[in-house]
Amino acid sequence: VMFHAGSLEAASPQFRHRKEKISDIKFSPDGKYIAVGSHDNFVDVYNVFKMKRTGTCRGSSSYITHIDWDVSGRLLQTNSGAKERLFYEVPRCKRVNISRSELERITWATWTSVLGPEVDGVWPWYSDVTDVNTTCLSADKSLLATGDDNGLVKLFNYPATGKHAICKKYVGHSSHVANVRWTYDDTYLVSAGGMDTAIMVWQR
Repeated sequence: VMFHAGSLEAASPQFRHRKEKISDIKFSPDGKYIAVGSHDNFVDVYNVFKMKRTGTCRGSSSYITHIDWDVSGRLLQTNSGAKERLFYEVPRCKRVNISRSELERITWATWTSVLGPEVDGVWPWYSDVTDVNTTCLSADKSLLATGDDNGLVKLFNYPATGKHAICKKYVGHSSHVANVRWTYDDTYLVSAGGMDTAIMVWQR
């Protein structure tokens, strides 16, 4: 169900296309579409104005972890628990293959992906795909924040290429860091803990 931000009144009929839990939700840059990733291994795309599903992104062999739109609102990238990074044309959710040289020319509206050459350096020694839970790129495209299973919030220069990129580490959470997000003006970074259920605000 979608709600009006001002009144919190229901703005859409209730959809129930998936049985497993929802893992990520992202609006397209123009607000026309919303992409919903789930542990059913699919991403469903809905037209917000017409209140209907326009397509389903298929092909992931494990649960969806992260979704991002490009600035045009026509391309989605997804991550899965099987360490897959896939791309889809929206609204029909046609899967496409994109070369590394083509990727370098794409501008993403958001970046929360943990996979790809742009963020290879965020992975610590002896880690697996579940150890880095979240990333978030600042609006000025200069700093990439991450949260991991060691309870650390880290800051990397973006892109964080190569292996084991240099970073700054920040301690505060007593459990794994489930999510990090920059505020709209990049002034603050907000991190959400897992078992400690703590929300922390870090000033840039």
